[in-house]
Amino acid sequence: MKEFIRRIKMMIHTILLGSLYCLMYPKRRKDGRKWVVLVRCDHLGDLLCAVSVLRHFLNYYHRQGYAVALVVNQPYRELAEKLLPFDRFIAIQPKKTAELGYRARVMMELYSIDIDILISLVACNIAYFLEIFSFAKVKHLTYIKNEQEKLRRFGKYYDHWHERKCGICTQDQQEWLVRDITGEYAEPEKLELRKFLTDLPPIPDRPERYYLVFPGASALLKCWEPQKYAAVIDSVRKDFPEYTPVILGSESDRALEETILSELDDREGVLALCGKTDLKALFAWVRDAEFVIGNDSGGVHLAAAWDVPSFSIIYGGDFGSFLPNPHYHLDHPFYHRLDCFVCVDNCPDPGAGSGRQACLKAVTPEEVFAGIKAFLTDRQRRN
Repeated sequence: MKEFIRRIKMMIHTILLGSLYCLMYPKRRKDGRKWVVLVRCDHLGDLLCAVSVLRHFLNYYHRQGYAVALVVNQPYRELAEKLLPFDRFIAIQPKKTAELGYRARVMMELYSIDIDILISLVACNIAYFLEIFSFAKVKHLTYIKNEQEKLRRFGKYYDHWHERKCGICTQDQQEWLVRDITGEYAEPEKLELRKFLTDLPPIPDRPERYYLVFPGASALLKCWEPQKYAAVIDSVRKDFPEYTPVILGSESDRALEETILSELDDREGVLALCGKTDLKALFAWVRDAEFVIGNDSGGVHLAAAWDVPSFSIIYGGDFGSFLPNPHYHLDHPFYHRLDCFVCVDNCPDPGAGSGRQACLKAVTPEEVFAGIKAFLTDRQRRN
C-alpha cells in the first residue's frame, strides 16, 4: 500500500510539473528540428551490448532528417560520447527519479527538444520516465523488454505501442529489432574499445601478470556463490602462482568481496578493489588482464570488447539475451541447461538468490578451474 501511495504521489507531481512547464513554455522546436530519443539508462554491460543497435538507429534516423538524442546513465555518459556520435546526450541517475526536484530537472531538459519518436531499450526504472515522457508529446513509443503488462497503461499516451518480449544482444535479436522498426537489415558489429579509448591512465603498482574476478552483477540472482569464486582463486594460486588475483566491482559488491576474502586459504597478495576504481581505471585493468572470471555482468562484456579471454558463469533467467554470445569468441561459458531456463527473473527455485538457485548451483568450482587450467596450460605450451 505504501508503494502504491508513493507512486500516486509521483504521478501527481509529474502532472503538476508537466502542466506548469507547458504553460510557461508553450512553444518549443526553437531550432526547427524533430527529435528521436533513444533510452538506454541502465547498467554498463547493457550499454556495451546495445552499441551496435544504437548506432544502426542513429544512422537510420539521421538519414530521415531527425536529430537523435540518447538518454544514458550518468556514470557512462563519457563512454557513450566516445562510442556514439549522438546529437545530444541526456544523462540521468535512475536511483534519483523518486525525488521531485530531480524529476523536474529531467523534465525541463526533455522539454527543451521536440520529441517525435521515443525508442526505449531500458531494463530498469522506465516506468518513472514514461510518466515524464508522456508530457513530451511523443508520437511513437517502442519498448523492448519483458515488463509489458506492468507498463501497458502508459500506452494511451502514444500513437504507436510496439511490444517485444526479448533481449537485444544476440545477433538474431539485433537483426529483428532494427529490421522490425526501420525495415532495414542491420549487420551486427563487434565492439572494439581499443579504437575509442586511447587515453586511459596508467595503473600505479600494477602486478606484472594478473587476472580479474568480478563477483557482482546487476542482481543477486545472477551471482555465483562467492565461496565458489574463492575455491577457484585458491586453485589458480596453487597451480599458477605467477598470476595475481584482482577482485573488481562496485561499492555494492563489497559484501561479496569480503566473503571471498574470508573463504580464501590465504588472502595475502589478493588485490581487493571493489568500489575503489573509477570507470577509466576499470577499463585499464580489464584491457591488460590475462583473463577475466565473472557472472553475466559488465566485466565479461568489457573483456569481450577488449579481446581479453573470459570465463563466464551464466544464470539461466535471461539465458541467450546477453550470454552466451556467439560474437564473444574468447569467452568460455559455464552453465547447465535446465527445463526452467529463460525464466526472466521469476526463478521457480525456492532457494533463489546469490548463486543458490539450481542453475548456478550446478556449476562447480572444479569445472571452472579445469577450463582455466586448460587455457593457461595451452598458452604456456604455445609460448
